[in-house]
Amino acid sequence: EIQRAGRCVSQEDGEGLMAAMRILDGKRPVALSGNQSPLNENRIEKLAQSACGERWGPIVAKQLFARQVVNTGDWEQGSKLGAVAYNLLVNALREESGWTIPVIRGLSYEARVIAEIADSAQNKRTHTIFTGGDTSGDRRHDTVRDIEKTLKKGFTVCWTDRAVANESKKRATLYVVVQLLKIYFHLNLLKLAQPLIRPLETGNSSLFDSNRIFPQSDVVAYRFFVGRLRMFEDQYNAAEEHLAYAFRHCTKMAIRNK
Repeated sequence: EIQRAGRCVSQEDGEGLMAAMRILDGKRPVALSGNQSPLNENRIEKLAQSACGERWGPIVAKQLFARQVVNTGDWEQGSKLGAVAYNLLVNALREESGWTIPVIRGLSYEARVIAEIADSAQNKRTHTIFTGGDTSGDRRHDTVRDIEKTLKKGFTVCWTDRAVANESKKRATLYVVVQLLKIYFHLNLLKLAQPLIRPLETGNSSLFDSNRIFPQSDVVAYRFFVGRLRMFEDQYNAAEEHLAYAFRHCTKMAIRNK
């Protein structure tokens, strides 16, 4: 996988790079091949540095070591490693172009999902200790809260990209925003959503009317969550507008979402 990642970096193949270093298959760990012996973190870092270079080597290394870690069931440590990889990605993006969008999307998704699984696993362990009572009020979300801060860095670097449209990382903005909105609903911290979406809603409504800037699927997901948010704010007309748009433009193939 390290050599594959190195080839993808040299060819600026974002889809291939993400496939080579992904941690999850859906919401399950990517299985290690039967003949693949686990490597220690230092060894992975040296191999990745050699194959992928100074900028991408550390990112690939953290991802691949995190894959090993989550395969042992340690989701909390896997989340910490994924967060390090994400922060390294944010720094790398300042020197990269739009070919990195699949990586931004993939790491944003994995960061959120792994953090949620890590907190869920910790809550289950806590519940087994306190079996004498209801622990629902003691549920921890520390990992997800930390990842929320990390993902906001990704939002900033995407939204502020000033490259021309076909080279801009701005196209990944809504995907990152949707991951953050999912976190805010998960944590019931909807008050944090408005500062996030305010820059998108101010004077940029035309950006959502076509896929010129943002992919249609990202616009649909974004407007669905904003519609839900407006309902909680008792802004029913705005909620209806957003939700109706999401329903009309959701592809017929996405039967569950429709």
